Amino acid sequence: MFVRIQQLSPPANALITPTLARQHTRIDNSADDNLLAIYINTATRIIEKYINQSILTQTLQMTYAETCPPVDWPMTMVPFPVLPLVLEWIVGQMDNHTVELFYGPAQAVNSVTLVHWSGNTVALVQNIDYSVDTILDPPRIRMHREFGPAFHAAHYEIVYTAGMSANASGVEMPIIHAALLTTAKLYEHRGDNGSEELLTRSAKSLLDGYRRPVFGG
Repeated sequence: MFVRIQQLSPPANALITPTLARQHTRIDNSADDNLLAIYINTATRIIEKYINQSILTQTLQMTYAETCPPVDWPMTMVPFPVLPLVLEWIVGQMDNHTVELFYGPAQAVNSVTLVHWSGNTVALVQNIDYSVDTILDPPRIRMHREFGPAFHAAHYEIVYTAGMSANASGVEMPIIHAALLTTAKLYEHRGDNGSEELLTRSAKSLLDGYRRPVFGG
C-alpha cells in the first residue's frame, strides 16, 4: 500500500531541555539555547525515524491507499468453474483487512475517514465500520468487510494520538541518552557537509532494542 505520515500537532514538550544539552556538551553559557532547541527537535525526529516509534505524545495522520484493492477482480464475471478452495480464498480476500499504524505506540485513534475518488468523504464509525487494537505493537485497525463503500475508496485518512509518554519523565533513559548524543553531534558538526551519519554508533546501540519492524498493511 501507499502511505504518507503527517504530524498534525507536535509534542507539547521537548525530549531534553537546552540546559541538559548544555551540561552534556559542556557549554557554559545560554547564548546558543535557541540553536540547541532546534537540534533537540531534529535529534528527536531522527531517533523516531530510526526506531519507527513516536517518543512524546503527538497527533499524526496516516493516509494510505491500497495498491491493489483485493475486491476488484472477484467482482468481475468468472467464465470458468470456481473450485471450493478458490472460492474460500476469494471470500478471504474480501473479508476484514488489517492496517498497521506507523510510528506507534498509539494511545487512541481519533478518526478514520474514507475519501472517495470523487472527493466525497465518509467518516467511519469505530466498532461498526472498523475496530482498533492499540495493545499490540504495531497498533492495528481492522476494516470491516460489510462496509461496502470502502470498496470504492481512493484512500483512507487515519488520525491518531501516538507516543510513549507526554513528557520526558516517562521515556526510558537509553532514548534520552541517545538524544543527548545526537544533539551534541548536530551542534558540534554544524556547518559540515553532511557526509557522516547523524546517528553515532553509540546512539544506535542504545536504540536498537527499541526498533520496531514495519510490515505494511
